[in-house]
Amino acid sequence: MKLTLALCTALLLSLPTLAQDTKPVELPKDTAPAPDPALVEGKARLDAIIAAHGGEAFLNLKGFTLKGKGEASFPGGDQGFAFDSLTLSCSLPDRVRLDVSMFFGDISYFLPGGGKKPVFVMAGEAQDPPFAIPISDPTQLLRDAAQKNVPVRPAPDLKVGDKTFLGILLPGASVYYDPAKPLARRITLKNAKKENLTLELDKYKTQSGVSLPGAFVVKQGKDPLLTMNFDKIEIDPRFAEGFFSPPR
Repeated sequence: MKLTLALCTALLLSLPTLAQDTKPVELPKDTAPAPDPALVEGKARLDAIIAAHGGEAFLNLKGFTLKGKGEASFPGGDQGFAFDSLTLSCSLPDRVRLDVSMFFGDISYFLPGGGKKPVFVMAGEAQDPPFAIPISDPTQLLRDAAQKNVPVRPAPDLKVGDKTFLGILLPGASVYYDPAKPLARRITLKNAKKENLTLELDKYKTQSGVSLPGAFVVKQGKDPLLTMNFDKIEIDPRFAEGFFSPPR
């Protein structure tokens, strides 16, 4: 009994010494992977585009109204018709209304947002849009990429005449800009029928620190389908309740 007690006492007295002599195990430090140079360059290009459009004012834009004139034409043909007046209203990120006055009457295009389908209204009658052209704010995809931290990569350079445009690749789209002034000039994407479309943007107008295109041309291949030229711009207007909902 005395021997057992002596052994237990010796063991207990040795524990602090064992603890002091034991060196802590060094765990390997986490090594952060090297950043992808393509993603770094893509983000730098996106940042330059956002800054040219107004930076924080552009990112925080709630909506706008553009007023002007335009025309529509059919692919592969010379036929078309002019718009005596048109108003494009957008409540960001996804509500759109386009009101057009023509020689045979007024037509309106409604995109209520929230994933709802667009509605075309002519002579008071609602119907599916007769075209597969996405009508919306063409610069919203830039806000989405910046605010949602979408991975962005550089696009191959685009040469138009003697000018070289730089570009970025976004999910389902590419955006090209003039490096001298990085405003979006050309956007390529697909419509609802998975057909390739090109949006050419020009004649930028600046109000309240935000720059938006004053001219849109939508092309399928080399054929222009829709041309819109705006001479008036209003930033963050107040829209009435139900403004973006088609009449029932």
